[in-house]
Amino acid sequence: MTIRSSCALVTGGGTGIGRATALELARQGARGVAIDYSISDEDARQAQEDLAAIGVQTLAVKADLRRESEVKLLVAKAVQQFGGLDILVNDAGTTRYVPLKDLKALTHDIWDMTFERICGARSIVAGRPRRVSRRPGGPSSTWPRSPD
Repeated sequence: MTIRSSCALVTGGGTGIGRATALELARQGARGVAIDYSISDEDARQAQEDLAAIGVQTLAVKADLRRESEVKLLVAKAVQQFGGLDILVNDAGTTRYVPLKDLKALTHDIWDMTFERICGARSIVAGRPRRVSRRPGGPSSTWPRSPD
């Protein structure tokens, strides 16, 4: 698979590793990069500006990956903007500091909060359209088919 001329969706792309990944995809020649973010409008705006400065089409969508309706809207907006998606990077996540010496403080609520966003990205893959790219034939033009 080639990155050049592809379109990508990076969950958690407004900050941290997700933002660095989105920028690297742009530097490697991606045509379009959509980022998902959940908290900071300012960070997302700055990430979009940085991506645009590299010369790629950009899209930033605020979405809570724990909500399937928001995940579907995120994917639909990205597909509409770019005419399809070739690359998905699931980087969204959250964390809460728990001291190693006090692991009893790691409650079920903290555990669930951490993994809800990670598992929410499952909705992107599980609910994906059969074909999300207009480019026929290439190995990156379809996401893997489910065995249905």
